[in-house]
Amino acid sequence: MKKKMFIAFMIIIPILLLSGCKKTASDSEDMMKIAREEIPIADAETIDMQIIGTIDKDENRLVCFMTGNEYQAQTFFPIEFKRISRGKYEFVKVHKMLGRGMDIHVEPFWKDGYVFIVNNDKCKSIQITLTDGELQLVEVGKLPFLFYFEEIPKEYDFLDADDNPLN
Repeated sequence: MKKKMFIAFMIIIPILLLSGCKKTASDSEDMMKIAREEIPIADAETIDMQIIGTIDKDENRLVCFMTGNEYQAQTFFPIEFKRISRGKYEFVKVHKMLGRGMDIHVEPFWKDGYVFIVNNDKCKSIQITLTDGELQLVEVGKLPFLFYFEEIPKEYDFLDADDNPLN
């Protein structure tokens, strides 16, 4: 009997310890600390980093971080958190954005939509074509510009001030 209790105890304790090891955040400062631990770059602890925006969808929050400054290369890391209680979020994962070149990045298929980050001053709008052929034009605001489109588009283009696609 003691042996069975000891075995059960040895199984339950590690499970309880591991279940409490998930990283949680209550504010943007906590999220920044998690980002510095999780983003896949060598100097994550010391590099300039800022939150450029957040997107909330259901109980999920995508926090978009930018590393670097005007003198360094800039990289974008969307990090997903899940709301576990009011004002408390649990780290889910770091997403990898698809670089389109020209300081334009896309995260396809996040929560059945697309995340766009534009950091190109020549890009003035995003033209999105829906599956039914309808066109939607999204004006690019302050850079870096973060936008979530809640559908899977048929295609999209990044346009300059004359509505020409950027090459």
